[in-house]
Amino acid sequence: MRDRCGGQLVGTWDRNFGGSQNLSSPLARVAGEHALAHNYMSFQTSYKDTGLWGCYAVTDHDKIEDFCFALTQEWLRLAHVSLCV
Repeated sequence: MRDRCGGQLVGTWDRNFGGSQNLSSPLARVAGEHALAHNYMSFQTSYKDTGLWGCYAVTDHDKIEDFCFALTQEWLRLAHVSLCV
């Protein structure tokens, strides 16, 4: 359940959407404000006894590390929030 919720919170973003300062996802705001990616999409796959949660992203070569850092920070933020609830 948490993986589905997390995937929806991270969501999908494309720089053509516009309005990055007004988006609800902190990752979308950071990606838009700092031009970290062209787009990204969170995904979740369920298996019988486990699951996989990840993110596809299209970014410039020199922004890969910055985007991965921002994505990791968002996942850590979500993990901390879910542990506190």
